[in-house]
Amino acid sequence: MNEDKAGTKCPPADTTGDENPIQVIKDLADWQFAWARAVARAWRDPRGQWAQLLLSGNEAEVGRAFFELGFQLPPGFKLTVRRAPDDSQYDETAWKRVPAVNGWNGQEAGLGAKVVMYLPNSPADSTLHAMALTDYNALGENYPFTF
Repeated sequence: MNEDKAGTKCPPADTTGDENPIQVIKDLADWQFAWARAVARAWRDPRGQWAQLLLSGNEAEVGRAFFELGFQLPPGFKLTVRRAPDDSQYDETAWKRVPAVNGWNGQEAGLGAKVVMYLPNSPADSTLHAMALTDYNALGENYPFTF
């Protein structure tokens, strides 16, 4: 039995099989950065080789692409990237409103054994890429990790 500062006795914690919460937070941040980099690179050339690689459905190639961005997909993690529906567009005026609102809408969240990520459409005005990517990141529905 363990004792806390007040003298309360409690059994020792059995953490066998638990994920390290600090590592989970790091993994979440690493994913967040890698996905943002992948989106930014795809936006730079939406019909180019990088976007096609992400959308290819080839799990090994997608894994190598994320490794190139500094992120190792977890073992057993199957990632599918799809293009977002055409009607899912960034509202380029949302950040100008008072109060400001997130410019993304129409995004679907869903986690399961296989994760599907939707590559968001690039804003028509490329000067808004940073704002759009920040808002997309803040949406929170693009994280395949939970803790």
